[in-house]
Amino acid sequence: MRVVKVRARRSAQQGFTLFELLISITLLGLLLAMLFGGVRFGNRAWETANERIEQASEIRVVQGFLRQQLSRAMILEDADDQGFVGRSDRLQFPAPLPEQFGLGRVYLLTLSGASEDGKESLVLGRQLAGAGDAGTANPSDAGRSVLLPRIDQLELAYFGIRQRDEPADWSGTWDQRGVLPQLVRIRVRFPPGDRRVWPDLVVAPMVNAIPEIF
Repeated sequence: MRVVKVRARRSAQQGFTLFELLISITLLGLLLAMLFGGVRFGNRAWETANERIEQASEIRVVQGFLRQQLSRAMILEDADDQGFVGRSDRLQFPAPLPEQFGLGRVYLLTLSGASEDGKESLVLGRQLAGAGDAGTANPSDAGRSVLLPRIDQLELAYFGIRQRDEPADWSGTWDQRGVLPQLVRIRVRFPPGDRRVWPDLVVAPMVNAIPEIF
């Protein structure tokens, strides 16, 4: 009995066999690989979420700015060539810019899709109202800003009464002199594969007092 106990004790003190050690190392490697893969997946998910939040915030800022400007659209006296003119892919309207941008003066704003660095972008052009085609003495009074880069298409529509005795309806154009549409709808489509989402922006322009700028 004593001999058996001694042999069992010696066998227990020998530790793991080479086969058991290889299995342990393999399992440890698999666990580390799974842990590293989970960390990488978590980082990618976090980066993707942050990117989408930034894109959504950018679109909200652009829509908020356009809503503010369109809601302040004006009808100018003696300015037939600088009034509210809407097309399906381009919109021109006079409105005062915020004081930090235009010192509270009235500008002729143009919303359109334009090529920037070989790619289509949502662009807002500006020109001081009453400056004419020749521009202004101050270069800062004219220019354009990229509101959203890398778009595929800009779609504009206008709701209102185009002719007497006809109901109000949506149309791709608006050229009623001295009359603003009841609603303006702005849609922006992005290229295939672009995950940005532009909810339809519908704004009701308000008829403001006619400024004496001419």
